[in-house]
Amino acid sequence: MVSMNWRIWLLITEILFSLCGVTHGQNVVTRPVAVGTGVEKYTSGWHDLQPIRTAPDTGSKSANDIDSHMPAENIYRDPDPITSAHEQTHGINSYIRQQCGGRANAFYTLNNFVFIVREPNLRKGQVCAYVPTELRGDVWGLYMAGQQEWDDRPLYICDEWTAYINGAMVGKELGKVGNRSMEHDVRHCVEFAGYASALLVAIERHDPAYPDREKLQEFVAYNLKRTLKLTEPAVFAAQVEKFAACYAPGQPCQGNQCGTLQWQSNVWVRQRPILGGTKTIVTKPKLVVTTPAQPPLIPVTRPAVVSCQCSGEIASLKSQIAKLEAALASKSGCDCEPPKPTTVAFLDGSGRVYSSQTVPAGGTLKIPPNHVQNFSRDGKLIDEEKYPVGSPIRLRHGVPAKVK
Repeated sequence: MVSMNWRIWLLITEILFSLCGVTHGQNVVTRPVAVGTGVEKYTSGWHDLQPIRTAPDTGSKSANDIDSHMPAENIYRDPDPITSAHEQTHGINSYIRQQCGGRANAFYTLNNFVFIVREPNLRKGQVCAYVPTELRGDVWGLYMAGQQEWDDRPLYICDEWTAYINGAMVGKELGKVGNRSMEHDVRHCVEFAGYASALLVAIERHDPAYPDREKLQEFVAYNLKRTLKLTEPAVFAAQVEKFAACYAPGQPCQGNQCGTLQWQSNVWVRQRPILGGTKTIVTKPKLVVTTPAQPPLIPVTRPAVVSCQCSGEIASLKSQIAKLEAALASKSGCDCEPPKPTTVAFLDGSGRVYSSQTVPAGGTLKIPPNHVQNFSRDGKLIDEEKYPVGSPIRLRHGVPAKVK
């Protein structure tokens, strides 16, 4: 049994997602690349994943199932129930993938079943070459040609496929809801069935020693049966026929008619039951700590860092800044207008100018002396003197002085 330490989970889910926009009628959420590190701690195959809580009834058994395996508040939830089921499936897969470590991947298929398997030794981009042109659908550019951050994890194809199937299950149970519908998700389920089949072909060509090859084939067969179960309405017949022409020649594959399929010689053929027709016989080993042999890792080629194309402009700005700094540090370098001398006029009591001075910039202003006249009682001028500012003025004969 996989036990969920949700304290670790909540730390992981602190990463915020950005909404990219609407593509082909769906909300496309960009998720961070969350993968395991360190030693692999799992046994490849089916495992039992118990719920962590009792989720409120949403009217959809599948939606309730998915909700019960996630915290009540999590960053994968969405107001649209189909989108929410799709994104929360990614959340469950991400948590198990990181718990297992190494190059493990995990896919939750409802009813407490999770399939854990290691990544094959090839890249998602290599798988693209094996997808027939007629099976490249609406989301080819988004998921197969795009999403380069997952290129070293080709099982990302199964991660998206499983999320679409789970979302379509909710859509089937609720009918057309919000901005996504059952038909929308089922068509992408069939599209990813072609991509997953091409993945098996690519593994045969590029990693024939892949140790989990048969187990992965079993999982893809099971997901294919889940997909075809959703295609019972006749509206999907033409798309399913295109898939069957490429990967199940001569097999009636609409709805439940495919029956039991097995991967042989790069096509699906009827043979013995893969899962006995029901999931109840699937063995559910408890999660054990092992260190299985790990295939050599493919060196991850990161995109080259794009150099800045504005180095010339930056150098020019730096030069101008240096010149301005030098000009401010030196008066001679300043091209601004120098300060001019200032003329100051002194007025007497009647408002007439009795003195004036021109003071240079930064110079000192000298206040002229006070002109004092002394008069007798009968109004005759006795004498007059000029007293420097700040000096006491002497009065004679007790006659008040008249200061100009």
